[in-house]
Amino acid sequence: MTLNRREVLVGAGGTLVALTVPRWALGHTEGRARFLGSARAPDENFIAALLDKDGGVLASAELPARGHGFALRPNQPEFVVFARRPGTYAMVLGGWDLNIGRTIHSNKQRHFYGHGCFSEDGALLFASENDYDNAKGIIGVYDANDNYRRIGEFDSGGIGPHEIRLMRDGKHLAVANGGIRTHPDYGRAKLNLAEMRPNFSILKIETGVLTNQIRFKEVNRQLFIRHLDINHQNVVALAMQNEGGRTRNWPLAAFVSPDGLLQFLRAPETIETAMRHYTGSIRFDGTGRYVAVTCPRGGLTVVWDVSTAELVGSVAAPDSSSVSPADEPGSFLIAGSDGKFRRASRERFAYDMKVIRKSGYAWDNHFSEFAQREY
Repeated sequence: MTLNRREVLVGAGGTLVALTVPRWALGHTEGRARFLGSARAPDENFIAALLDKDGGVLASAELPARGHGFALRPNQPEFVVFARRPGTYAMVLGGWDLNIGRTIHSNKQRHFYGHGCFSEDGALLFASENDYDNAKGIIGVYDANDNYRRIGEFDSGGIGPHEIRLMRDGKHLAVANGGIRTHPDYGRAKLNLAEMRPNFSILKIETGVLTNQIRFKEVNRQLFIRHLDINHQNVVALAMQNEGGRTRNWPLAAFVSPDGLLQFLRAPETIETAMRHYTGSIRFDGTGRYVAVTCPRGGLTVVWDVSTAELVGSVAAPDSSSVSPADEPGSFLIAGSDGKFRRASRERFAYDMKVIRKSGYAWDNHFSEFAQREY
């Protein structure tokens, strides 16, 4: 597919409304449960935690190893937390006490990449996996109604699939194929940097058929696509890290429009330098107009406006990777290894950051919110 650079247009003039908690959550939590996160607790154990809107821990469950991303089953309080790559477990947590249920183990010659998502009806769980002996990415398929029995798999469309999400039509998966080959015999070592070929792929969930794919041009082929998010108009936001030369700055975020056009997002040189070639997570706000990219190595979070593809602000957030939309339009909740929760709020001309909670937890890469985004 030919890559094009153009402004990504969305309905910026639409009504902006706050996030709402889904009705199925209200009776059990009085509206307090907002999102899930994984962390290292003060006792040095790894946990999954249920959090309120300000980062207060409502419940937690101990994990066998460091957790990464979550999949939230639609219409019921059941959640799956995935091990950080190259982990081999995914743990099912049930209820508002995060009761530990089944532990899903990856197949032989497979490991998880830390992310997954459910089908629209909650019947199927999809997981990004590594077929490491054959050096290809796999989407594993699990029957959630049959104790998460593995029932199949299909190609991810590339090597190194990381974050995957269900598209808004409920019929397709968005896949960030990072392009980096790894093998558990070599830990987290990157084995093919000289030949890596990242891509963004869209797959039919019923058949695994590839329906669209965007590959970076040669000059950008060492931009490792790691994470993505999708707004209500099917605009996909991508977050990357640079695995190539460090003598210049590279774009570390991009939009893909609903008709498949790629727009790299740029920032002033001082900000791109501060990002240090690395991103941690990416998330749209509750309106779908603004997108935040965390840069834990650089100690900042950068925000762009989808309607103009222009930078609207950046805020200091030391070693912070987790980000979730906050209640107000254009605002985000950000946390990291220092245990502090920060709220980034959009003022008239800039973003303002306030520490709203301090905890003894070292928060990991991602938050997954229960709140439905209303547009």
